[in-house]
Amino acid sequence: MKRFIISILAIAALTASKAQTTFNYLVVTSTDGTQTALPISGLTIKFADGNLVATTADGTRQIAIASLDFMTFSEQGQTTAIDPSTATDTDAEVQVFTVGGILKGSFDSVAAARKELPKGIYIVRQQKRAFKITIE
Repeated sequence: MKRFIISILAIAALTASKAQTTFNYLVVTSTDGTQTALPISGLTIKFADGNLVATTADGTRQIAIASLDFMTFSEQGQTTAIDPSTATDTDAEVQVFTVGGILKGSFDSVAAARKELPKGIYIVRQQKRAFKITIE
């Protein structure tokens, strides 16, 4: 798995160096749907102790390899119009579905849904946004 990720990053780095004027961020998406945008300029990545360790001019960030879902390049710093970190911070009402599309219920917030639902992976619809959450 580690070699696969390193290979992907190497290819991505080559692509980024040729297309740096187009793509400004490497966006790492975790299994819970949160996205971390890493500026490409000056970015170094290594793997240590089960973590992806990314160093930028803003500092160092560690992301557990086990929680990585995918990585992609972006101009704006996120891969979709959905920003799960923003969506989950609001108190807006949400509808929660199983990954099979079955409605599990409506809740006052994502935090309320997390308290009431059993462990699993769910799709959350909040206002005009949809994102994935994992309850452990």
